[in-house]
Amino acid sequence: MAFLTKDDLKSELYEEVLESITRGDDTRIDTAIGLALGEAQNFLGIKYDVDDIYSKVGAERNTTVLRLIKDIAVFRLYGVLESTPEDIQTRYDSARRDLELIAGTAPKGHTIPLVGCKLKDLNVETDETRSISYINRAPSRNNYF
Repeated sequence: MAFLTKDDLKSELYEEVLESITRGDDTRIDTAIGLALGEAQNFLGIKYDVDDIYSKVGAERNTTVLRLIKDIAVFRLYGVLESTPEDIQTRYDSARRDLELIAGTAPKGHTIPLVGCKLKDLNVETDETRSISYINRAPSRNNYF
């Protein structure tokens, strides 16, 4: 069973709207879901074990990740149309921003943790063996009086 299915998208879109967008072609839904999972994996894979997150089904799934992937999938479904409704675009932008915050790649450097999700084993050096170097590119000041 997959992390996200067509039935999950019915909570975001009315069934008749989903049918009119896809024109009854479920491969469009599968493509949109695949694109959404891949897009989320680009962010989540930085810190989290994505295979563990995506292996969950039903009530075991992380609701935050599920919501974000649903919003991205709906945006990708609307991508076949000439225009995307403003609320769908807003939800997509919000989902991307939240994924950046989860990954820690947001412009201001803020981060939010995913509770209950397994972190990747990054094999990072410990604090004792890690060194930090600092290069100052500003010219030195010459104060001659």
